[in-house]
Amino acid sequence: MKTTETRESAKVYAFPARGRAGLTTAAKQPLSDWDIEVLNLPPTAFGSSWYHDAAIVEADRIGKL
Repeated sequence: MKTTETRESAKVYAFPARGRAGLTTAAKQPLSDWDIEVLNLPPTAFGSSWYHDAAIVEADRIGKL
């Protein structure tokens, strides 16, 4: 008795041209008012070491810096 099992081979998918940039056409669309407003915001540091900043201010106040 002969048994044969056929397995499906792996599928090969081609990467999009130009990487992730090739997936979207957003780069071709003009910026919205919201996008422009966000780009004009000042940079913000999240998770700043407030204790370090406070120590610098205190040292300035005391005159050690």
